[in-house]
Amino acid sequence: MSDSLKHKSKYADESLYLAIANTMPEDMAVDKVVKDTSMSTEHNRSILSLVMLQIGK
Repeated sequence: MSDSLKHKSKYADESLYLAIANTMPEDMAVDKVVKDTSMSTEHNRSILSLVMLQIGK
């Protein structure tokens, strides 16, 4: 659970499940998506940004 939610008693015993679909083009690897700036990978880059925020990178 995110540190920002731990201190709030309203969410103390709650969990969040986030499902994310893989919509990357078939010929695209994760490391390439991060570097790519085309509209076809914008969705995936946004998801990766969210994931990195959650794991603290």
